[in-house]
Amino acid sequence: MNALFLYRDDGPLARLAIRRLASPEPGPYAWLLPPLVRSTEYGLVIALTALMNADALPAAFAYLGVLAFHHYDIAYRLRDRGEPPPAWVGAVGGGWEGRSLVIALLAAVGALGLGLVVLAALLGTVWIAESAAGWIRWIRRSSR
Repeated sequence: MNALFLYRDDGPLARLAIRRLASPEPGPYAWLLPPLVRSTEYGLVIALTALMNADALPAAFAYLGVLAFHHYDIAYRLRDRGEPPPAWVGAVGGGWEGRSLVIALLAAVGALGLGLVVLAALLGTVWIAESAAGWIRWIRRSSR
């Protein structure tokens, strides 16, 4: 699989759409897609929080911190270890489109502040714990 697909952090909906619509060979501007997806996802969180519940902006930035950690983890695993995170890690997060949908639903029902805190805590716990365990396993394997 092309690394650019991994950097995007696609979920099941995006993978299905890509399979149906996109060419398997990346074009010359394919490198632009991961940062565009990232800025769209982050921008959606900030915009919806600012518009729907400005008091929840600290929760939004906590959530964005967890997302940034996850995205850096993906990038450094690919760069330093040459392997992506386990597939279940992406499934837990739902991909950028799944998370964006959840954020939009939370905003629609007026639960954005609490929802962002819960998402940040749950995803942060899972992603940070798995990342630490994965890097420890890799260090142990490579030191043998």
